[in-house]
Amino acid sequence: MMQLAAPILRRHLTRRAARGKESPDRLNERYGIASQARPRGRVVWFHAASVGESVALLSLIKGVLFRYAGATALVTTGTLSSAKVLESRLPKGAIHQFMPLDRPGWIEPFLDHWKPNLAIWTESEIWPNFLTALKSRRIPAAMVNGRMSTRSAKRWRLLKPFVTRLLSSFSVRLAQSEADAARFSSFGPAFTCVGNLKLAAEPLPVDDLLVNSLWKAIGGRPFWVAASTHPGEETIAMAVHRALAETRPNLLTIIVPRHPDRGAEITRLAEQARLCADLRSQGALPDPQTEIYIADTMGELGVFYALTPIAFIGGSFSVGVHNPIEAVQQRAAIVCGPDIRNNGNLVSALEQAHGAVRVPDARALAETIGAWLAEPNRARTVARAASAVLEADAKVVGRVMTELDPLFQAAGFSVAGRG
Repeated sequence: MMQLAAPILRRHLTRRAARGKESPDRLNERYGIASQARPRGRVVWFHAASVGESVALLSLIKGVLFRYAGATALVTTGTLSSAKVLESRLPKGAIHQFMPLDRPGWIEPFLDHWKPNLAIWTESEIWPNFLTALKSRRIPAAMVNGRMSTRSAKRWRLLKPFVTRLLSSFSVRLAQSEADAARFSSFGPAFTCVGNLKLAAEPLPVDDLLVNSLWKAIGGRPFWVAASTHPGEETIAMAVHRALAETRPNLLTIIVPRHPDRGAEITRLAEQARLCADLRSQGALPDPQTEIYIADTMGELGVFYALTPIAFIGGSFSVGVHNPIEAVQQRAAIVCGPDIRNNGNLVSALEQAHGAVRVPDARALAETIGAWLAEPNRARTVARAASAVLEADAKVVGRVMTELDPLFQAAGFSVAGRG
């Protein structure tokens, strides 16, 4: 069956590459064919699904490379956007490759080439064939920042013996919350929670010169940012803009789409709504006539979080809220829609501390943003409460490394001497 699937999977990846969803120059990596040589010494393999998960791992990767002398970090992800982000953010001693699909014929050449001495996977990345191959080669594996939704737990329970066997492949099992730990542990192998790595993630890079240029261009106008938006959420942002502009005719709404290639599409939506829009990708800065500023560029989200006092976190009206911590790190007050899957633990912790607001619909979103624009101190209070949550769990990386240390030492990694 797997042999028959290979041509289908190849066509699927080729079509994705044609649509800009895969890197044509690195497509072989998805078939397990490495594009770089394996360095000498011991290799620890980190795997994360996409941007949010991989960024959350950066602090841990840097900690590992600092602690273990001569180690190399192999970092795999499955999306083009994550590769672009990691390209500029991975530390010296780390290599990025795309994750091969979970097919034995592509797994074997990947493992034959890289020969990882230890594997560390994150969140909900559980690939049966890869885990089976790691176990057969006696390569120890750990799950960190594990996440399992209630919905996934119910679905997996239909295959409980199989899932139990897969989870037992991990020698160290760490969940990102007590609730996640309980759901994982219900399958047999015990998981523990030492904190959420996303709370200790490194801030997004910020170009201070660009922040200053945008600040001058905005010129004191009231504004807010709709970040990491998906189809449908730009329409909501524009509806919010129209509602608020009735009493604030000089309002500016900045939209940062999750996928920058949607800039032209969002411009058409603005034109249909009879709103004046400008594209960041065309080099434009917002002028006094700009109502919707579309930041359709890669790697500049940190700039807009640093710029704004108010951020709506996208995905929360569509596919599940994206990581809110990146906005909190830049002292923005955050608001999101009702769908908090994927980052529900983070949003819930922030809500409990009065460091975030969750709204049910576009009308409530407009009311919240309008209130914060009218009384900036309210937004600042929310932002300060969220920052306190981050400060309380800033040592999570150290706790994770303490849990992993016996595994590293058993796998032959040497602790660096630091004089």
